[in-house]
Amino acid sequence: MRFEVLTPDSYARRVADRYGGHPDRGTEVIAEVTRAELFALGQTLRWVLVQRVEKLLSLFGVTAERIGEIVRTLEAIGDLSAGPGGEVACAPLRGVRVSAGRWLLVGTLPSSEMSTLGHMAGLPRRLSVSEDQAVQAWVEERSGRVSDVARWAGLDRSAPHDRWLGELAARLDAASRFEDRASALSWDDLGIYKPKGEDASRAARWERVPLGDEPALVRARQTGGWSAYAWARTSGDKRAFVPLTGDEARRTMFAVDAAAGLPVRFDVTRTDGGQEIALPVLLPAAEYRLLAAVGEMLDEPRRVLLDEGAFEQAAVLLRERLGAAVEEARREP
Repeated sequence: MRFEVLTPDSYARRVADRYGGHPDRGTEVIAEVTRAELFALGQTLRWVLVQRVEKLLSLFGVTAERIGEIVRTLEAIGDLSAGPGGEVACAPLRGVRVSAGRWLLVGTLPSSEMSTLGHMAGLPRRLSVSEDQAVQAWVEERSGRVSDVARWAGLDRSAPHDRWLGELAARLDAASRFEDRASALSWDDLGIYKPKGEDASRAARWERVPLGDEPALVRARQTGGWSAYAWARTSGDKRAFVPLTGDEARRTMFAVDAAAGLPVRFDVTRTDGGQEIALPVLLPAAEYRLLAAVGEMLDEPRRVLLDEGAFEQAAVLLRERLGAAVEEARREP
């Protein structure tokens, strides 16, 4: 083994050669470094992963906040697996067939291991090929699975906004089944989610008010700095909590907003490349994955670019599943 001391300039060139560009000019490079680090570690805490990537890319001015955003995106599309207590782990390889000759390759496996298949780009990683069978064989040879878009996205494993609130009500009625999970968490200093007008940020919708007998989405800070979520209510002098994952909490925010008549608004802008839908808040994983599959995810600000056919599919998805409002962007007078 031979060690070589790199100057900042030579390090920058190595990173550019290895990952295909300068890290401060795109999310794909940061995502690739993140995958590579987690692939080497196997499993770690989210903040540890962010810290390691930040050190690797410190010469390029990449911030921990930016890396954290990309880590959450990688979790949403299935490139990383999120666990309890802020843990992240390698995600299995998945080949997602979007249409004839168009694939998504999902999982923590670094892109360098996929280079024989052809050029990949985007988040999730997109691949265009002339022979679908070759991709399917490659994925299966590496113990991965091939899936269609809807199954990969998880639409069959999550309910639309109105049915979702019904599922939460049923869980709360059977809250005793969740007592062990709930008692393992701290529910002091609760924040309760309150629907507000579209000008209010998601952060501004969490209020420190007493938990009443009407079911509500709550969160509480845990040791280690992460937040636990639950669907909860007070009955007499007893509080009942049904713990939710972060993804379930995001779905619940949309459902609660829609039920209050204050749906999340997604602005649409027509461009030369198609139609862009602004994504002002984080989406639940299933809907985010489907949008990422049929459109092109863009950043700063976060939005998705879609052609006409895909736009109609996306608009229906957001309205019917999340109860959202999808409308032309308002023009300044």
